[in-house]
Amino acid sequence: MNECEKILQYVQHELSPQEDAAMRTHIQTCPSCQSELAFLNKMDEALQPKGAPADLIDRVFAQTTRKEKRFFSWKKILAATVMVLVAGVVLLDVHHTSSVGFDEQELVAYVQDYMDEQYQWLEDDLSAMEEDF
Repeated sequence: MNECEKILQYVQHELSPQEDAAMRTHIQTCPSCQSELAFLNKMDEALQPKGAPADLIDRVFAQTTRKEKRFFSWKKILAATVMVLVAGVVLLDVHHTSSVGFDEQELVAYVQDYMDEQYQWLEDDLSAMEEDF
C-alpha cells in the first residue's frame, strides 16, 4: 500500500506512530495528499453538529421556564374571603335577630367597602401574576 492510500487512516488516527510520522513527512511533499487532507478536514468540520446560538438558548429558556409559584394562589384567597364574608353575614344575622338596634345599612356599607378593598387587592395580585408570565 503506497503512502497516498493511507490518507484516510491517517485522518482517522489508525496508523502506528511510525506510520503516522512517515505520513506527515509524505503529506508535506505530496500535493495530491495535501488537497485530499484539506478536503477530508473540511468534510469532518461540515459533519460536526452545530449548536444553537447562546442568545437563542437564553431567550427560549427564559420564556419556557416557569416562575416560582406563590404560596397562596388568588383563587384560594378569594374563596377564603367569600367564606369569611358569608360567615360574617350569618353571624351578624344571628346577632341581629337576638339583639336590638342593628343597622342593616351599616352592614351593607361595611361589606361593600370590604369587597371593594378585596377586589382591588385581587386585581393587583392578578396584574403581578401577568407580569410574571
